[in-house]
Amino acid sequence: MSENKKAQNARGLSPSPLVIQDTQPARWAPGVEVDSKEDYDRFTHQLALELLDECTPVHIAVVAAQHMMFSDLLSRALDESRRALDVSHRLNRAKAAVSDAKLESYRERLNDLRNNWNDYTDIAIDFYKKKTWGAVGKKRHAETTKMKGIALAQWNEHGANVSSMSAFARARHKEFGVTERTLYEWIRKHRNAKS
Repeated sequence: MSENKKAQNARGLSPSPLVIQDTQPARWAPGVEVDSKEDYDRFTHQLALELLDECTPVHIAVVAAQHMMFSDLLSRALDESRRALDVSHRLNRAKAAVSDAKLESYRERLNDLRNNWNDYTDIAIDFYKKKTWGAVGKKRHAETTKMKGIALAQWNEHGANVSSMSAFARARHKEFGVTERTLYEWIRKHRNAKS
């Protein structure tokens, strides 16, 4: 440091700070931000003059046509993305409506269950009775089921020798431990099943 600067620093005087001015560049280039209409008009006029000096009118026309087409392409892409966004919003609203409908359906089922609880319990109890008592019934009727098989075997063997199913049932029902009507029904169902 020079003696003069050392003396200024010692006395508390420092060099003046740099003043940074926000200046707009003199000419436009890609990446330069245009902040006002005046700058836009100035840069446009300046760029047009430079293009006229450097390019032929045909070349300028080609560049202008390319820019118009590119601008149209960007505009259509923007419109398409807006439409896609609109469809997306409509789809989300439809999904929400379906979710609301499902929720309402669940609510209706729950209300139906609450309102018809006694009917459902009766159905469940009947089912339980059939399931448990059915096994007891099968056990209780095991002997009758066995006799039915023997009676049908006798009918197959001797039925052709008897005048009718009624006559067979009348003559032999006591042998199988059932009523005449029961034996007749067994034979009738058996004959129909064979036909």
